[in-house]
Amino acid sequence: MTVELSQLQEEKENEFLLHGIPSMPFYAIISEIAGFKKRHTNFEVSVEEEVDVLLDNLLKHKCDIIFARQFNDKLPKEVEMLTIDQDRWVVVLPSQHPLARKESINLKELEGEKFLQLSEKTQLLQPLLELCHAYQFDPKITYKGNRINLIIDFIENDLGLSLMMEKMIKSFEGKQIIWRPLDIETESLMVLMKLKTNKSEAVQQFWQEMQEKYAKKD
Repeated sequence: MTVELSQLQEEKENEFLLHGIPSMPFYAIISEIAGFKKRHTNFEVSVEEEVDVLLDNLLKHKCDIIFARQFNDKLPKEVEMLTIDQDRWVVVLPSQHPLARKESINLKELEGEKFLQLSEKTQLLQPLLELCHAYQFDPKITYKGNRINLIIDFIENDLGLSLMMEKMIKSFEGKQIIWRPLDIETESLMVLMKLKTNKSEAVQQFWQEMQEKYAKKD
């Protein structure tokens, strides 16, 4: 039994589980995980897609690290955070839309437009609602779903517009769409989080390498 427990502990030290948002492929985290696995063949990294319970899963020790979208720096005291990427809101429009001629767009100009939005699973719907409410209007959402390509098809056919993150839309260059930034700073941080008490060798090594690459130098 002692031998088996020792083996289990060793396995735990050499692996970690990362939970992330469904839009992970649009950001640097995928290449960072791939690079880490190539550099450290003795470590095992597992990745699972999650939605609204990322931070809760971390606090309940259901995973070792999470990759999430963060619009502020409020965190539980036991959590450590590292920013590895960032993004910004853009308005995605049909190429012939009158607002497509503008360099940037004021959110108030979108009041009354039909919104085609990604659902809660991308951690973008609630921040969008809060942003619109700050401009004193409720967006008229005529589609809410998880398929970004379907939203792009709808926009191409002049069925509405969408607020999305810029890096999520860049792969659709060549479509009959235009995207323009909002005229306010709307930065979204793409972050890694772990519990400060997690001292497993694999987690510590990955975190150290990410800190060396992404931590801001004074």
